Amino acid sequence: MDAPAQLILIATYRCNLACSHCPVARSSKALPSIIARKAVIHYLRFFRPNPARIKICGGEPFLNFTLVKDIVRTALSNTTSCEFTISTNGTLIDKNVFSYLQKHPEIEIWYSPHPAEGMRPVRSLSKLPNTGINLLISPKNVVRVSEEFLKYLNEGYTGFNFLPEYFTRWNDAQVRILKYEFTILSEMIKKLAGRGLRIRIKNLTSSGSTPLFNDGVVIDHNGDVFQNNMILSKHFFYLKDQLKIGNIEHPSKVRWEQKIKYADIFKHSMDKRTYSSTQIVDKALSDFVNLLH
Repeated sequence: MDAPAQLILIATYRCNLACSHCPVARSSKALPSIIARKAVIHYLRFFRPNPARIKICGGEPFLNFTLVKDIVRTALSNTTSCEFTISTNGTLIDKNVFSYLQKHPEIEIWYSPHPAEGMRPVRSLSKLPNTGINLLISPKNVVRVSEEFLKYLNEGYTGFNFLPEYFTRWNDAQVRILKYEFTILSEMIKKLAGRGLRIRIKNLTSSGSTPLFNDGVVIDHNGDVFQNNMILSKHFFYLKDQLKIGNIEHPSKVRWEQKIKYADIFKHSMDKRTYSSTQIVDKALSDFVNLLH
């Protein structure tokens, strides 16, 4: 069997913030270490990925720093090559967490800044060995995208993941501005690259069957297994029973070969106008990525 793109562990549905744009279904549920370890070991032994890729998501993963360390330790004890990705709002990266991340450059941190200045990390995450910015683009801030890019570039960040806001309605004028800003950004990035500045664009290496969400071996808080982490979202949470392919507690019973058409489910699970708007901004993002190749 071909190795999946990655193992995706849903660490928690809890978050210390309540961002209006975030689609994640909020609850107190979290992934126990014993299930996380079992998932990591099975992923490594069954699929034998090289390199292994493990994404830890939430919620806010650093609400359970012990779990994060346990996942990393388990993986590195069972394979010689593993890359980790964690998306975080950064507000819980204190001195201890910062020191740990400095010692683990194999952990890629994608920082999603909160617009409130008081919600910024106490120290610059750009000083970590492997970090980048999740740059959210909403209909309200779309006119400032290139300005925001330059601001974070000046703060020392050289990794960027551009995320147009999905599950909302963009009007024609906002879409035109989005496309214009993407054109400006592509010219900036190419010019900076020509001057020798290496800018890492995550969008160039990430893809999936649905906008925003990721394909892989997805492990929920109770060990249920999915093939896409769209079930994190409050928009698709109710589809869990329909989409799960088994439970990692019984890996021999998981329907690993099952093919689910997540793109069709994504389409038919939201109203037509919102879906159309999501597709339009996702197409604008794809066109931007193509300009960078």
